[in-house]
Amino acid sequence: MKRASTQFLLAALGVSILMVALGRIGDWNSNVPLFLALYFCAFAAYGIAARLTLKNAFESVPRVSAWIFGIAIVLRLAVFFQDPSLSEDFYRYVWDGRVQIAGFGPYDHAPQEPEVQALRDGNYERMHQKEYKSPYPAAAELLYRLLAYAYPNLLLYKFGILAFDLLLIEVLRRLLAKANLHPANLLLYAWHPLPIIEFAGSAHMDIMGIALLAVSILMLESSQKALSGAFFSAAILTKLLPVFALPWLVRKGGWKFVVAAAVVGIALLSVYYTPDLRMKNGLIVYYRIWRYNDSLFGVMYKWFGGAEPARNWGLFFVILITAFCYAASYPVYRSLWIIFAAFILFSPVVHPWYVCWVIPFLAFYPNRTWIFFTGWIAIAYVIRYLYPGGNWPDLLWLKLVVYCPLYVLLAADLWRWGIGKSEVSGDSSAVKSSA
Repeated sequence: MKRASTQFLLAALGVSILMVALGRIGDWNSNVPLFLALYFCAFAAYGIAARLTLKNAFESVPRVSAWIFGIAIVLRLAVFFQDPSLSEDFYRYVWDGRVQIAGFGPYDHAPQEPEVQALRDGNYERMHQKEYKSPYPAAAELLYRLLAYAYPNLLLYKFGILAFDLLLIEVLRRLLAKANLHPANLLLYAWHPLPIIEFAGSAHMDIMGIALLAVSILMLESSQKALSGAFFSAAILTKLLPVFALPWLVRKGGWKFVVAAAVVGIALLSVYYTPDLRMKNGLIVYYRIWRYNDSLFGVMYKWFGGAEPARNWGLFFVILITAFCYAASYPVYRSLWIIFAAFILFSPVVHPWYVCWVIPFLAFYPNRTWIFFTGWIAIAYVIRYLYPGGNWPDLLWLKLVVYCPLYVLLAADLWRWGIGKSEVSGDSSAVKSSA
């Protein structure tokens, strides 16, 4: 036990020192090379801790989940006081909240339109895509509206988003216990540098959707079917991605889940409903024109000769993978990391924080290839160093740098899995290593 505790404390110290260093370098966007150097050092330290976790090295550490949670808070506070600089999304959240407090709907006007000119302040120029109306769904906009009362205290605003990250860690702790998995697996999410920089540092709202989805699953595991449906509806209306979990949750939640989800969904949508359905306009624009850091989408784009068929085929493959996971009776945690991983590969837009959707479910079905990629994806921030003014071109060489390691490792996983199946029919360990 003494050796395990020593290894645990050394791992915690290594990650903590590097995250503190990240929090002290100032504007990350102006120091991308230094940011990436420190980030990958932190990810290497995390990788050591994750490897020890997967080898059950921390099984004998007393109250290990409490220690993991406490250190996770320290890691997040280390970067919390940074102004979001690797993304401008946070300032759009703030804007959407402020326009609602001023009496406008979040879908009424694009920020550059004269009707809302009086609301411009020092943060206006920090926004991006001022020419487009908001693409965020109703539950997200309601959160922005509530947080707007904290303006201009941006740290309090950021904390309102970070609270969902802390909620997710607690929910994962409980779900791991219900799944009879070792509580040390919580480390695989709680200490991962990517969620720390994206949610505590950059305050991306994806964490709200991830956390609400996890709460919905926890409510089902606790036989609270109606509450599960309510939280699930809120998750979808924060970010649409949780919709892929619907088959598993409906199967277990039944009619109570469905009715509660429908009631809460209608209630949330009614807050922003207009006869012309303007709430859909920004989302449609985002869907049709945005493309960044894609992989398989780019291949299909070339193959089919356009973005629309590439999107349709990508969605088809994700639905097909969802149907396969459901037909194969894969557990919800295993299914969701596979589905979300597939969504990332077929998506036309892959910002690093999108990959955070996969990480919580790796705590239940660890996969070394995807644990690596969820850290490596931050290399995409090189584009901000090369083109600090924005207007990023589609750089094939950078995509190869981002994705080639992933596909090489996936091919190696498939090869090892195939060898294992041929040598030992039905070998559960081989299946688990590739899951």
